[in-house]
Amino acid sequence: MRVLLIDDDPLINFVHTEVIAQEWPDWQVNSIESPVKALDMLQQAPASEWPDLLLLDLNMPVLNGFDLLAQITPVFTDRPLHTVVAILSSSLFDEDREKALSFPFVQGFLEKPLQKEALVRLLSPRTGNS
Repeated sequence: MRVLLIDDDPLINFVHTEVIAQEWPDWQVNSIESPVKALDMLQQAPASEWPDLLLLDLNMPVLNGFDLLAQITPVFTDRPLHTVVAILSSSLFDEDREKALSFPFVQGFLEKPLQKEALVRLLSPRTGNS
């Protein structure tokens, strides 16, 4: 499985990469600290090169997670994608959760720090985990 973490905090990306690697060592995890660079990469990549799982922070400078979601919405409507998109945020606001889940391709809202159990629940329909 190919995973892309988009978070402006390198320490958080490191911690989340380690959580994933400890449980699923064969997964390929990449992280991008610049949401602008992540957006550019996603918009230019063919569907076959998109990650299987995209975990996105909401609170980032220049381009926040909501802005990024709005920018990639046409990509999801223009072509079929296999990517599971989930928010991975420290936000405790119900409004943030509701707004994020209003994007039809966002399949989950996970709280930081990433917990193995939350990721298993998110992916269980795809992996057969319970």
